[in-house]
Amino acid sequence: TAPAVVDATTARLNGKIIHAGDAENPEIYVCWDYSDKGTNLLADWTHPELLGTNWGKGQSFFTNITGLLSGSTYVYRCYVTNSTGFDWSDNNAIFTMPVPPSVTILDADRIQHFSVRLRGELLTNGYQNPTVLFDYWLTAGGSTSRVSAGVKSTGICNAVVNDLVLGSAYSYVMVASNMAGTVTSGVASFTTLTNGVGWYVSTNGNNGDATNWAQAFNTLQSALDVATSNDTVYMAGHIFAVKYSTLWATSHIAIIGGYEATNAIGPGSNNPVAWPTVLTRESGMTTRL
Repeated sequence: TAPAVVDATTARLNGKIIHAGDAENPEIYVCWDYSDKGTNLLADWTHPELLGTNWGKGQSFFTNITGLLSGSTYVYRCYVTNSTGFDWSDNNAIFTMPVPPSVTILDADRIQHFSVRLRGELLTNGYQNPTVLFDYWLTAGGSTSRVSAGVKSTGICNAVVNDLVLGSAYSYVMVASNMAGTVTSGVASFTTLTNGVGWYVSTNGNNGDATNWAQAFNTLQSALDVATSNDTVYMAGHIFAVKYSTLWATSHIAIIGGYEATNAIGPGSNNPVAWPTVLTRESGMTTRL
């Protein structure tokens, strides 16, 4: 059966007695090497480990093999013998011992007044999926906080942080750990938004960080959820179907509709007659807007 890595230099090799030929418990050998040495002779294997005769028909067995090399690939088979003859496992099992993963830091996105999405990339998992974390701190000094991105294989990793200080510079790193070790990326930074910023809302935005029309939120509610006093919400001249009542809990937020919504930078042309912004209930809904 499949092996299990116990730590950076130890693996648990498993097997099961399918039959014993209606005779005494067999002697069990676990044979391991850097490559498959076949089913001819025990002596062909560099490491034929005798486990004993404590297991009978239908019972599972295992042994821990220590001193294995990080990054090395191993193969093993099981061999049993008693007075009725001998047998090899039909299949071999192959496993690679873990090495430390490799990571790189990426730019944070969805930067808001009090929150951000931290991002990094897990380039390799080191043959064992690592736990990924982000450490972040105020660049000017202070304690380090940590947020988990979970156990990952490879690819982009991210984690959302919601406890930041308005208009402040932060630094952060990505940390990945498996049984072979822990690695830390280089340092990246971002600055949370101050009051008085603009949020963009359009039906065809990609629902990103809402700092331009391409990255715009798709609903007014999304903008109101993150806006603070003296912010402005720019709304494209589109028809917005609203499913639930809009909740507006923060005062001194300006909402301006009627934009053509084609500018790459800034809100651009505004003409409510040419590009009216319309909020309407979704079909079948009776809630207040």
